[in-house]
Amino acid sequence: MKNFKFIRRFLLPLIFFIYIISIPFLFINMEIIIRFIDSVLKLKISPSFSGGKIVNIFYDDMWDDYGYGNLKYPNNPIFVEGTLDLLAYLVYEPQINSKWSDELNFWQLGLVFKNMSNTTGSIHDFPQAIINIYIDVDEGGSINTLYPLCEKVSFDPNHPWDFVINIDSYHKYGKLISYDKSIQKNVRIYSFKERKMILIRIPLDNSLTKKILDKRKTYHYVVVGGYSIYDFGNFISIDIEPNRKSGGGAYCKLIPKIFDMILPYNLNQKEVLSGYNEVSNIYARIYPIEVDLNSNNFINNNEYIKKIEKIIELTNKEKIEEIKNKLKDIQNNEYDKVDLGIIYFKLNEYEKSEKIFSDLLNNGETNSLILAYYGVLNAIKGGKQKSATKAIEYVNKGFELINKAINICQNDIEIIHSRMCRANVALSIPEMVFQKSKIGAYDFIVALDLWKNLGISDIEKIELLIKAGHCFLRANMYIEAQICYYNAIKLFKEL
Repeated sequence: MKNFKFIRRFLLPLIFFIYIISIPFLFINMEIIIRFIDSVLKLKISPSFSGGKIVNIFYDDMWDDYGYGNLKYPNNPIFVEGTLDLLAYLVYEPQINSKWSDELNFWQLGLVFKNMSNTTGSIHDFPQAIINIYIDVDEGGSINTLYPLCEKVSFDPNHPWDFVINIDSYHKYGKLISYDKSIQKNVRIYSFKERKMILIRIPLDNSLTKKILDKRKTYHYVVVGGYSIYDFGNFISIDIEPNRKSGGGAYCKLIPKIFDMILPYNLNQKEVLSGYNEVSNIYARIYPIEVDLNSNNFINNNEYIKKIEKIIELTNKEKIEEIKNKLKDIQNNEYDKVDLGIIYFKLNEYEKSEKIFSDLLNNGETNSLILAYYGVLNAIKGGKQKSATKAIEYVNKGFELINKAINICQNDIEIIHSRMCRANVALSIPEMVFQKSKIGAYDFIVALDLWKNLGISDIEKIELLIKAGHCFLRANMYIEAQICYYNAIKLFKEL
């Protein structure tokens, strides 16, 4: 029999077609009722309980945790991929006379990472990272780093920093340190592994931090390095090649030890961190973001996302012709039944696809692809039921099969197919009934991470990011949704 397993890789782009699962009237009514009950019972929580209202969000690119462009993580299993990839910086409204915090007056800042993995049992859930946030609140300050030879950068002379927030995962508290060391305070750290988020609460109990209460503009340098107990300032050293105790990519002594950072949107991280001068022995100069507590910097991307989706829809119509031609090729040759079942599925010929996968299962053949696609077919069947109870039963059975598929995947391509099956079902069913959107969002991201190593196109990256964003939005995870939309739009503008 001719081997057509290569088709599974060819089919990956076609996974992106949205599986339109028709929702019966009973399903729709059920979701409306649940939403109504939820709105009636939902308690109003004081913003101070969660740290206040977010007034500014600054986004950063995914997959740019390479510093000046060529930094590499240490060859150490602690440094899980994405754990130094900073995606967003959150600035909250300062809280005065808070009833819900150990600090009466505080200012909360937040950071969102692409991945968070506590492989060491450290106090907090980000053992790979050390984070410094340098803040300029008035005209004084310093343009050098807290510790010499630490990050290996200098600061914009127009915005010298007045105090720095220094945090890592191995100390219960972070440190607030003024540029002249005259003020040193503990800051509370909260890490949320599930949302890959860190929150920091700065006490407003001293002459320096109290200045932000007049809501003046402040300027923030946010930098992330690899954590090391062995290196001065705890920023891990960088050698030419990575090893267990050092990152890699330092082809000269002036290479910054910063893996990721937040920059003004008009600046490029590679260019900024490559701005050192070996001849003059001058470090690269970095620049701050401007924080304005008097107005938010939120952007409504809905119309832009809709515009991109229309273009993607046209692209997918062209791809359907490709897959029809591939079907003819397979039908004229000996074929792998799994591949044929997948192709029928992509062409919305669900009965033919279901028969193939059902026959394979009845004959005792079980692999991740059979289970994953048969699971989706069960979910689709659920959408056609007149009874809400039956519909839920079929959808749950579908998820059970897809979950089994994910657990037995043998390679990256199988993982991508299985994760995409689950993600697309999660995106297609009522969130208030099944609560699967969050799982779907992370499935899209996992699939994208794997697929980009296999040669994904930019338009396919964009579609995956948008779908992940939609899932996050359905799960009421606004920040994560906007991170996905930001990256999708930026990629689209670069096409």
